[in-house]
Amino acid sequence: MRKVCRAASSGGFTIVELMVVVAIVAILAAIALPSFNSSMRNSRVTSQTNDFLTAINLARSEAVARSRGVTICAADTAAGTPAACGSDWSQGWVVIVDTATGASAPDAITTGATGNLLRSWAPTNGVQVTAQGGVAFFRFSRSGGLSQPDAEKTLTVKPSDTCTNQQQRSIVVKTMGRATSSRVDCS
Repeated sequence: MRKVCRAASSGGFTIVELMVVVAIVAILAAIALPSFNSSMRNSRVTSQTNDFLTAINLARSEAVARSRGVTICAADTAAGTPAACGSDWSQGWVVIVDTATGASAPDAITTGATGNLLRSWAPTNGVQVTAQGGVAFFRFSRSGGLSQPDAEKTLTVKPSDTCTNQQQRSIVVKTMGRATSSRVDCS
């Protein structure tokens, strides 16, 4: 009797099956990518908004605790600690203990044991922060309210490239010092 030898089956995939799977994965990735990009933009804006709200709460609480003025000002923090406040909130911001009052310009930023810098925040790539009316700083008085005599302050945080639906946030600081944020339609 003769034995018939059969080749063992390899149990792998054929090239056609592999190409079908790759095509399906490519189609699914093409569908998911725009949604992923939108989620990333939304996450960056939310993070930057939360950072700014943290800065407001820090400045307000430090003003009350120290019983003196504390200022949040726009500053270019990307390259380290700046020497002075700036005007572009998208470059970052700092919270400083300030001897200036009212609408006068904030003190120079100093560090070290006797410095006035409490904390700085670096900018987030892909996020634009602007202040309504070109406001470059907010100053909190020792009572925790805004020390500038004019009305509430409003900032806008949104993606710097493509803003869709309600990816834009509006931060409003009331004259009593309380801050709120809300989603608004992109402008």
